[in-house]
Amino acid sequence: AYGPGGDKLAGKSLHLVLSAGGSEAAYSDTGLHAAPISAFLLPMQQSAQVCSMRYGAPFIVHDAVHVSDDALELAAEDYRDYLYALAHGNPVPARRTLSPKTEA
Repeated sequence: AYGPGGDKLAGKSLHLVLSAGGSEAAYSDTGLHAAPISAFLLPMQQSAQVCSMRYGAPFIVHDAVHVSDDALELAAEDYRDYLYALAHGNPVPARRTLSPKTEA
């Protein structure tokens, strides 16, 4: 993947998809985790860089332990649109902002 002759991942994309139990506010400089979630993803971003990959914006569902069915459905629709955009070389669409406890 890297080093002399390690070019098998060069030019490929890395897109992370994850859920976080904490809210988006919990992943901030002043939140419970004292850092944005991007700080926790730095090792993955660095791995992509070392392997000459493109690192795309991650798809994150925050507060996953409290997410309502309606909010989860909207996240699933956003994820479908995210995958479609990636598959067709389109810009990744903006995510809808919905409180996990808010009903649509």
